[in-house]
Amino acid sequence: MKKNRKNSWLIVSLGLLALFAYSDLHQFLARSRAESALKAFESLDKQSVELGNCQFELRVARSLAEQAQGLGDLAFLSADQGMSFPLAEAKIPIFWMKKMRFSLDILWLSQNKVIAIEPNVPVDGGRRRYSPPQPIDLVIEIAANRAKECQIKPDSPLLYPS
Repeated sequence: MKKNRKNSWLIVSLGLLALFAYSDLHQFLARSRAESALKAFESLDKQSVELGNCQFELRVARSLAEQAQGLGDLAFLSADQGMSFPLAEAKIPIFWMKKMRFSLDILWLSQNKVIAIEPNVPVDGGRRRYSPPQPIDLVIEIAANRAKECQIKPDSPLLYPS
């Protein structure tokens, strides 16, 4: 009986130790992914733009790899930051929230004009897909609710200040 109790305590202790080790490893990996995503984000070309009554500093995701990564794994996005996804030709792209840690507004643009807005897109692990109502040539992601705060609406022009 005493031997069974000892074995039970040993099993429980090892289980708890494994759980704590897994938790620490999981936190370490999440922190590492966030740091890596931030470095990748900061290495992209910058582009200053005006949308509605706000100015944004966009990071430009040009390559397929940059576009696939997008803002995924990034810990946060400042109110004046965003990411642009220029498309080689007008089309109807599909976007999702894979690896996202915060909500976004997705702006669909064509010829430097907002066509439609997908407001406050929630973090959902990439289950839902988002597409514009018509072919577009640029997608911009900004922090959730910024489109409303900046009075960005369909037909709002995208301006490049000098």
